[in-house]
Amino acid sequence: MDTATRLPPPPLADSRLSKQRFRWWPWLLPTLAVVLAVGMAWIANIEPLGPGSATFGPSGIRFSSPSPPSRIAARSVDALGASGTVLRIPVTPGMRFTYQVTIRNDGIVPVEIIDVRSGSEPGQVTRHIVAAEPDTPGGALENAEPFRPFTLSPGHEAGLVIEVRVADDACVTELGAEFSWWFEPVSFRVFGFPLFARTQDVETRTQIELVGHGPGC
Repeated sequence: MDTATRLPPPPLADSRLSKQRFRWWPWLLPTLAVVLAVGMAWIANIEPLGPGSATFGPSGIRFSSPSPPSRIAARSVDALGASGTVLRIPVTPGMRFTYQVTIRNDGIVPVEIIDVRSGSEPGQVTRHIVAAEPDTPGGALENAEPFRPFTLSPGHEAGLVIEVRVADDACVTELGAEFSWWFEPVSFRVFGFPLFARTQDVETRTQIELVGHGPGC
């Protein structure tokens, strides 16, 4: 006659260890919430982009109109800790031209460059990106391609080709009128997530000045 063998009961868990683990749970969620809030605040205020190593003079300007192109006056600036190039361009209604700048990712995470675009400046002057060289070693942009979003890794530079359009009916010819900018509004995403998209005004060490030269509108 077979005799049933009774298995020994499983060892009881250490009640003290269970209580210690339980004590951690009330702290876990608040800690995660704080970490998440700090991370979101960091992403919301991150400004990783800065000027690249190369600046371009008049040779970086390409006019599509008017013809003949306007004469550009250029000067270098190196004072009060700032250096760069100032380009003064006589402006006319309907003017179209492109210029080149470089930017650098000085941050610690890759960012996806998704757009460079300004709103309408006074006098109906707009600018937007038309081409880019995502990983330029510096110097002239020899391999710029039509713009599409690209990733800029930490420590790397990119060349941008920006188009300026002056409206055909823009009131910009008044003598002494001047419209200038020295930064580009670069839109980017952190980690590639749309939720982490923001725009940074990036100084480029190139100041564009559109100068009126006519009797008025």
